Amino acid sequence: MMCSNIWQNVECLRSISAFLFWTTILSTVLLVGGLQATKYVIDQRIRKLELQINLPINQPIRTGIAVIEVVVKGQAPRAGRYMDQGVNMQVGVDEESAPLMILSSTECSEIPIDKNKVLYRSTLSLDLKDVSIGKPISHLKKSNLVQLSVGPLKDNSDIISGSIDCTINSSINFKLTIPPQKMDSFKILTKAIDFIN
Repeated sequence: MMCSNIWQNVECLRSISAFLFWTTILSTVLLVGGLQATKYVIDQRIRKLELQINLPINQPIRTGIAVIEVVVKGQAPRAGRYMDQGVNMQVGVDEESAPLMILSSTECSEIPIDKNKVLYRSTLSLDLKDVSIGKPISHLKKSNLVQLSVGPLKDNSDIISGSIDCTINSSINFKLTIPPQKMDSFKILTKAIDFIN
């Protein structure tokens, strides 16, 4: 329908009004639908991120404890405890870089297990001011080695075997085996932590 002098023609104005009404309805439906779809996608992403954040591996490091056992070739007259010579464990990228995490103790047990073997055992804890505190546990993915120093042991001691059992935040646990080696510069080395996926 052709309209001349629109403002004076009731039919033309009704047609334009109806067109604007239905255009508004359709635009509103499309806009609301689009906004709802976008909100749904964003809500799903939020849920996914919250699940990732809440995984134990992504939680900040707050506590750490480790039990270290090292079997050494040698002799000990009887079982005893060194109250002033503990164990230090450093988790790091390499021997030259600053450690990612350090656990330590101030004492160590010495237990003869047969004529030529002695077990050294200690429970280590994470200092509340350690550099790892507050960082996510996944930060330890960077590690390539774990280095131990056992107070009572002399340099060049023959390490027969050993183990590390460590728990972070009471939720993430890893166990490492210490391979046979000659203690060098008062250090015992083992490979990287592989508990973090």
